[in-house]
Amino acid sequence: MAACEGPTLDPATAALIAGLRTDLAASMSDLAASHAHNAMLKDALADADAAREAMRQRAATAQLEAAAWQAVVAAELNASESDAEHHQQQATTAQLEAAARHAVVALEVRQVEQQAEASLQEAFEARVRGGLMQAELG
Repeated sequence: MAACEGPTLDPATAALIAGLRTDLAASMSDLAASHAHNAMLKDALADADAAREAMRQRAATAQLEAAAWQAVVAAELNASESDAEHHQQQATTAQLEAAARHAVVALEVRQVEQQAEASLQEAFEARVRGGLMQAELG
């Protein structure tokens, strides 16, 4: 009956196999953590993309508002020649306000783009680390 039990490993080989199993479990745990981190980075990147799109929409809205202001001011100029100087001042003010809003929105869009680029870099680095860990396991 003892012949059915299979070969017996010497203690050194058994210890080596146990150590390798422990190392494999730790590597798999690290890989799972890397996958979770990658998922988190993908979510952050999606959030950054959404924020960038919102900023672009805000910039477009600001440009439309500026165009509307210019159209209103132009109509007022045509309606009354006696108030032409006053309306020109309003047009200049509206254009300056629109330019200021556009500059602020452009800065906000650039900031969001920089955050998205940082998220992309972080995601790339995490993928590289994950690939290195997979290469070590494989």
